[in-house]
Amino acid sequence: MTISTNNDSLLKPALGFIVFALTIYCVITFTRPGFTLPTFNTSNYQESLQKQTEINLQSIKIKVAKDFESQFNRARLHGTKYEVCAQAQIVTASWNQAGNIDKYRYWAGIQKIVCKF
Repeated sequence: MTISTNNDSLLKPALGFIVFALTIYCVITFTRPGFTLPTFNTSNYQESLQKQTEINLQSIKIKVAKDFESQFNRARLHGTKYEVCAQAQIVTASWNQAGNIDKYRYWAGIQKIVCKF
């Protein structure tokens, strides 16, 4: 099936008219008195997103600290005294980073014990 060139010559003016009509419609609509673009309150969304991010970050910090505790236990069973000391220091620092003061103090005490050479 072939499209004749006569139809193409009619299509360009029709598209031009449609574009012109839409432009006039937009100008009339958007410039009428009292017209305002819709606005969205993004502050609540941003606050919610920030709060959820903080919760996720805190849970990640706790998971990391627990992982370091298990690495300390492996080092205690199979590592040298220097490896055990290093792991105790890492666990202490990770609980400090997580903001858990009780666990931090507990591991600081363990660190003092295992790091005496």
